[in-house]
Amino acid sequence: MRLLVTGGAGFIGSNFVHHVLAHTDHEVTVLDALTYAGNLASLDGLPEDRFRFVKGDVTDAGLVDELFAETDAVVHYAAEWGCQMVCVSGVHLEGEHHGDHGYQSGARGAQASAEGAR
Repeated sequence: MRLLVTGGAGFIGSNFVHHVLAHTDHEVTVLDALTYAGNLASLDGLPEDRFRFVKGDVTDAGLVDELFAETDAVVHYAAEWGCQMVCVSGVHLEGEHHGDHGYQSGARGAQASAEGAR
């Protein structure tokens, strides 16, 4: 099985990727924008023959479509909703507010993933 894991360089996503690759024969592609929450070093030591990293934004519909075309299943962890972002930035669903980025990667990223799955 070929998995696409969005947000796979974050804390939860990277642990999921390590678990899958250690306990299955699946191939995993991680899509991550490497913002404040992503850390490429969290993916160190993974088998090169079954793991691929793609730096990109989950809201990039063209990239998501391209990756979905070569994927059997998607696990969507990409989001920037965390206490730090909400406490510092506030939660605003539209406009040019700093907190809007969390909405972009969370809700709009989920929408792009759903559209890609069609």
